[in-house]
Amino acid sequence: MSPKEDTYNNKTQLKNTHHNKVRNSKPSQQETSLNKAKNLRERVHKYFKNGIFRKRLFEVYDNLYEIKPFNELVEEGAYRACKEILVNRAQEIDKSRVKLDPNKIATEIKSIFPYEALPREHGKARSFFVTTICNLTAEKIVSLLSPNN
Repeated sequence: MSPKEDTYNNKTQLKNTHHNKVRNSKPSQQETSLNKAKNLRERVHKYFKNGIFRKRLFEVYDNLYEIKPFNELVEEGAYRACKEILVNRAQEIDKSRVKLDPNKIATEIKSIFPYEALPREHGKARSFFVTTICNLTAEKIVSLLSPNN
């Protein structure tokens, strides 16, 4: 390759398009603070959700799904998930100085659980149960611990 060809190939061709203009525009201060608050809330939600030992919830479902009605199964799973978070994330919860009642949280989750979206197949229903319990429990605890509450 000649030196001219080499320099020609290394040049970057920038075209100013509408998409670039939109991307380069700075968001307002209010939008930035809302995004930061949303990201922080999502990270905290994920942190608490990861504090739940899912294997125990699978065991609850497997051992009790034929014995108890499903709404009691949801309450039992939510109670266990809440207890897991209270044990595994005790330092963070103690710092917030908010008293969390697992029984109250479990009954609230029992009332908001999406029973109509439950799949018919056992394997999918089992996964849906555990995922939904984890998400709802972590969401509820984050809302109770948030300073806006």
